[in-house]
Amino acid sequence: MLKPQQRPSEGQGAFKAPWPRWGFWPKFLLVMILIYAVPYGDFLISALIYHPLIHLLGQRRAYFYNDMAATFGNAILYIGIAHWSLGLFGFSLTDIGFKKISLLKLFLQIAVGAGLAVVDVFVIGFALYHMQKLFFYGHWPVGFSVTWRPSYFAHPLFWRDNVCWLIMGGFLEELTERGVLYTALRSRFSALGAILTTAAYFSISHLIWRSPNPDFMFFFSTFISGILLGCLREWSGTLWCPMAAHFLGDFLLVWTRPRLRWF
Repeated sequence: MLKPQQRPSEGQGAFKAPWPRWGFWPKFLLVMILIYAVPYGDFLISALIYHPLIHLLGQRRAYFYNDMAATFGNAILYIGIAHWSLGLFGFSLTDIGFKKISLLKLFLQIAVGAGLAVVDVFVIGFALYHMQKLFFYGHWPVGFSVTWRPSYFAHPLFWRDNVCWLIMGGFLEELTERGVLYTALRSRFSALGAILTTAAYFSISHLIWRSPNPDFMFFFSTFISGILLGCLREWSGTLWCPMAAHFLGDFLLVWTRPRLRWF
């Protein structure tokens, strides 16, 4: 646990960590590797339960329960790694961003995070995606249409996806990356160094979801998202702001942007 005089001022994340200089990188790399390895557990869970569930429940329900089991399995592993890392680095929950703030500040941080998520998905993400299309096909869209129906909210996959994204992206990835890893880096380096390093790790760790065909634009877009989330973490001094942005961004990516048609 950090001594009181070593704690950062409210809203910031810079302080000196109580470990010898030679011990930082081995600890940091070990935690980083463990966090990176967690999503691969999905393949093990699917191998063990997916096909038996198909015979018992049918393919649609088996898919639902398989994803939920993988999500909660990952949650246990992520939380366990984060808890172990707190003792390893000498951090408290307050140090990594779980700070008590006023309700007004909380609403402000959530609003800023939500606004930046909209910009990330519909402005930056749109620009990057269509710059790629312009480069390869020589066409830039001039209009759009949206397909959205209230029935989407009754779709079982709507709730499955949003429970999974809320837990995986909004909470667990922010807990480990903008929480543990960012705080460890911020205790040693400038805000810029911590933001860029965690953003690069964030984009690399997401390549698993695009295997076996990851592309450069996907890597670059998640890198930009990681920078934005890191900026929110630094600006707010808490995890509430990047968590809100991450969850809303995932929601928009999964349930809104695929129904947005540009022409």
